[in-house]
Amino acid sequence: MATHTTVTVQLPQASTDNHPCVNLLYRGRREGYLDTIVPLYRASIEGNWEVAKDILQGDGELVKYRITENNETPLHVAAAAGHSTKFVGNLVNMMNDVDDFKLQNRDGNTAFCLAAISGNVSMAKIMIEKKKLELRLICGSDKMKPLYLAAFHGNHDMVNYLYGLFISNRQMGTLDWTNDDMDNVLLKCVQAGIFDVALRILEKNKELPQDKHAWNVLQVLARNPAAFHVRSWPIIRQITSTLALIGLVTRPESKATTLLKLLWGRIMERSKKVIDEILRGPMVVENNKETYPSQILFIAAEINNTKFLVELIREYPDLIWKRNDDGQTIFHISVSHRHHNIYSLLYDIGSIKDLITPITDHQGNNILHLVGQNPEKNAYEDWVAAPFQIQSEFLWYKEVEEIVPPPCREVRNAEGKTPEELFKESHKDLVIRGMQWINETINQSMVVAALVCTIGFTVVFSIPGGYDQNNGLPILLQDRHFIAFIVMDAISFILSTSSILTFLSIVLSRHQRNTELMLQKWVIGHLALLTSILAIVVAFGISFFILYRSAYKSTVPFIVYPSVIILVCLYVPVYFSLYTDAIKAIYSRRYLFRAKHMLYRKI
Repeated sequence: MATHTTVTVQLPQASTDNHPCVNLLYRGRREGYLDTIVPLYRASIEGNWEVAKDILQGDGELVKYRITENNETPLHVAAAAGHSTKFVGNLVNMMNDVDDFKLQNRDGNTAFCLAAISGNVSMAKIMIEKKKLELRLICGSDKMKPLYLAAFHGNHDMVNYLYGLFISNRQMGTLDWTNDDMDNVLLKCVQAGIFDVALRILEKNKELPQDKHAWNVLQVLARNPAAFHVRSWPIIRQITSTLALIGLVTRPESKATTLLKLLWGRIMERSKKVIDEILRGPMVVENNKETYPSQILFIAAEINNTKFLVELIREYPDLIWKRNDDGQTIFHISVSHRHHNIYSLLYDIGSIKDLITPITDHQGNNILHLVGQNPEKNAYEDWVAAPFQIQSEFLWYKEVEEIVPPPCREVRNAEGKTPEELFKESHKDLVIRGMQWINETINQSMVVAALVCTIGFTVVFSIPGGYDQNNGLPILLQDRHFIAFIVMDAISFILSTSSILTFLSIVLSRHQRNTELMLQKWVIGHLALLTSILAIVVAFGISFFILYRSAYKSTVPFIVYPSVIILVCLYVPVYFSLYTDAIKAIYSRRYLFRAKHMLYRKI
């Protein structure tokens, strides 16, 4: 290995503050910068200790000199890069002065702060074990401590390690953090999803969260519904939920749920006034009017964070009566956004729902009016087609219409409209788009079905092997492969014909208002068409095998059959999401709008 030639330069005097000494760039010695500082910077980034060692052995004082315009020493650069723990360890061994570890870059971060930001626990351990435990007290940029910086950047392992050190030193009385400091770390842990450490912080600090910080933590949890789901395969999660519903198993609890229970339990110990202030959130003045646009309950309701709401309502049942600035409850919000899980909580509270459904907002809209309006944002953005959206809207309207008192169905809002009039007006364009989509798909599908039907019909007169001229029977009639071919062709012909007839029945009755029946026919027709196409493809594979098995022996099956299977596997998923949305739109009411016993178990 070639040795690095070090240019000896006159270094400036050491700095008296917490910044490194000025680098060679500012001393007018450009050759020294190019021959020494640039290679040292490159070695620090790459973790190349051999090159750095040659440079530093020429002048050991370089370890505490800035080598970038951001006032970073080699240790700063290596810690931020996070590539080589060995490199950092060697640098630490060369730094004998404790104050060298307190040097800050232009942003105010020490090398230890940069290690906390990069999340490299091994590097942090090296610096800590070099009798520098007080490094954890040194603030970085914006006076943020390393533990806070690690949480801010979502470095779970680093947060876990630093908080462990924090606890051990706190027990020895060597740390003096304020409750504000711990509340800030708690908030950043929750924002980063580091719920296990956040739970430890709450358990160790009985006075947390403080009133002024409680809303911040709650609103982060309210905006993160995914945190309350235990990670597992969807099918396993569904089976577990079903077994839990009938009491055979206990639903697994996520760490976020455990954290929320402890957090909400602490808040519930406070006065009603304080609790209401926390739930309302900060006040905003709009048009000389005081408003509370960030109320915890309605943040959760808008983004469908059902489990969050369930935990709060269990401990504070009167929350179901709370209203937002528009005079709406969480159930009104759930209907506006088409969140069936929150809406289904109405069934968990029994007859109390009969007192909530007649409530009107400041615009005179009851809960049925809100169904009549178009959903907030786009509740069906993942759905494929307009007909399924309008069918789902019909189901929502029928559902809510059944639970509201009969007089509420004819109540007029501030605009003088009944729920039915509002529904027809708001969904007029969607109905038109839905009918256009159905007509277009039916016309295209009938062409394909007719083509498949024609192929299936003509194949009967041009079968593989031909006919026996003596008796008129197929020559390969006794071949089991030929029988399979005939069966597949017959299935294709029958199903394609059925598909055409089904589509014709939709066309002839397309002006009827029963969209559910129309969609059922549409699904049946397309399933028949899809199956007929698959059958004709399989028939082709069998025919190819029958004709060429003698010439190519066993080679043909290994080519044709896998090709057919691959074609089927590529074809079916294209329609899977379409049929899923159709079935969901037609039959969703049977399982979406019912009591799920999430609030209170059925005895």
